[in-house]
Amino acid sequence: MELQYDRPTVVDAKEEQSATMIWLHGLGDTGSQWQRLSESVAVPWVKFVCPTAPRAPSTLSGGSVMHQWYDIEGLEVKVCNPLTSHPIPTAVLPCKQAPSRSRGSSGRWWAPWQCGGVAALTTVAMQELRSDAEGMQKSIDYIHKLIDEEVANGTPEERIVIGGFSQGGCVALAAALTYKKQLGGCVAVSSWYHSRRKSRAVRSQGVRQYCSRSTRLCGKACWPGCRYPRGVADEPSEANKQLPVLLCHGDRDPIAKVEWSTKSFDYLQQLGLPTLGNIYPEIGHEFSPSEVLDMREFLQKNVPPMYKAKVDKPLGATMTEAAFPKGGVQVGGLKEESNAMKAGVQVGDQLLRLNDKPLKTAGFDAVMDEIIAAEGSLELQFVRPIPDREVDWGVLSEEEQDRRARNSRGVIKVCSDGPCNRQGAKNVIRWVTDLTPPEFSVSRCGCTGNCGNGPNVVVAGKGKEERVLYGVNSVGTTVKMLREEYEIETDPDVVNAILNPQKNAEFAISDELVRRGILASITIRGSFDTNRF
Repeated sequence: MELQYDRPTVVDAKEEQSATMIWLHGLGDTGSQWQRLSESVAVPWVKFVCPTAPRAPSTLSGGSVMHQWYDIEGLEVKVCNPLTSHPIPTAVLPCKQAPSRSRGSSGRWWAPWQCGGVAALTTVAMQELRSDAEGMQKSIDYIHKLIDEEVANGTPEERIVIGGFSQGGCVALAAALTYKKQLGGCVAVSSWYHSRRKSRAVRSQGVRQYCSRSTRLCGKACWPGCRYPRGVADEPSEANKQLPVLLCHGDRDPIAKVEWSTKSFDYLQQLGLPTLGNIYPEIGHEFSPSEVLDMREFLQKNVPPMYKAKVDKPLGATMTEAAFPKGGVQVGGLKEESNAMKAGVQVGDQLLRLNDKPLKTAGFDAVMDEIIAAEGSLELQFVRPIPDREVDWGVLSEEEQDRRARNSRGVIKVCSDGPCNRQGAKNVIRWVTDLTPPEFSVSRCGCTGNCGNGPNVVVAGKGKEERVLYGVNSVGTTVKMLREEYEIETDPDVVNAILNPQKNAEFAISDELVRRGILASITIRGSFDTNRF
């Protein structure tokens, strides 16, 4: 049957576009429901493309016709005896009374962990998601077509990020990893990674046992039993073996288990991909403000604002190897009145393309050879990394401090010493971060004096004498400071979002898995020391 795709919902960049994000919705949803994502993430140089999956009968919903990226053919959730796989009720047994060994799907015998305490759960949770691999491949082909259209419209492949929620995140991962040219990154929220390899019982995710002496998961290998999704993507294409990936998952998600994300994280790291994984406390199958902030930082780091410069040789610039990305090249220094400086190049800018040839991961030596061999004027494309806004000004090198003072549109330092910290300095940093453009340097700093009248803020920047403002202790005073010191007219929607921080759960409520409550009958929870995988 020929699948019909509706025209994608497109949210144009608020500023000059230099990057694109293609975002895929969840089961039963539409692309138009996610168009406000652009406002929430707030990266004004990024265009958002939100396609809608074709309508097709859903096996999961008894044949009902809905928007889906592929057909979920079945979900099995049952509690089983670890030796016989027959469903049994949950029991409470001392660990030493548990069966002495269990045979896994591989035919090997595994000895259960015995701690001498009481096992609250001595059963195996069997979970298996059976998916339509052919349907998924059709969706992957469609996403690749959308990428090609963006490239034809002038956006380089390495400036395109693929992302998605739930089922959409699964397809996003598969589409990004199998694309034949280098992409900018991939984001999957409340989702999982599909591998072609046959689903097998996962040793560390079987029986969950809690020792009576502690509420923490002991974390040792137990009986096998938790099965994970199968699919179509097994290894990344040659061009995307260093694809940056961000996985976000709520620890209370009753739909897509957090274990699916942690196992996906482990597998992607085994493939050598630079993967970040975040777990969000008290978050279910939804898109939370914390995830929005992490997604914004991911986009700012991997597809920061880009600009073009035509520079005659000699450049008059010193090039150095960038710390990120691996193999990247950045401007380490500039001679006064040099051709590069006259073209607007700044220290710290990273070279992305030379005469329209991508250089992001070519390696430092290869890029330098290209520059030396090139004749005449050079058509250069740079990205200007956004300054780290979590850093303390005092730990920055003198060179970095000078670079920020010289290049940033404004330098704002928030005193985070004891009294100011107790008076809300962390909130002020968050407000200033949300309300200022990315070209501003925002950081913490040490004591500024006049303790007890804070939080105190240091304002400086191009052509601006450094001075201290006292008592910046509310959103209103922060907005006033930005208007008077830097002539910034803040976005009322952003201010309202700061004043009324609510969960953005409406992004997720259309997901068919949520409406049906699939997998809500059993919850397997992990224990993590931090919110990082």
